[in-house]
Amino acid sequence: MTLAATLFAADAATLVPAGNRNAEQPDIPGASSRRTQATNTTFQAKYRKVYALLQNDADLRAKIKKAASAYGIDPLHIVGAIVGEHTYNVDAYDRLQ
Repeated sequence: MTLAATLFAADAATLVPAGNRNAEQPDIPGASSRRTQATNTTFQAKYRKVYALLQNDADLRAKIKKAASAYGIDPLHIVGAIVGEHTYNVDAYDRLQ
């Protein structure tokens, strides 16, 4: 099963050049800014919230490591996606799953 997942992940991977693809940081989408303002918070506060959840939830970190292993990727890629989603798209007030 793990071998199949590893092979599938390798086939699905798209190679891109190393480094940031943008010369400058892109603007934050307007919908994200409006949602953040509407909930009377800041991006920094949302980042700190999701960071604390990841730091304090050993079960969540174990799930991330297990999922990363199943796909043959570094757990940091999953963590980065979670942080980005919960900082810019949703709030981490609900439990991370």
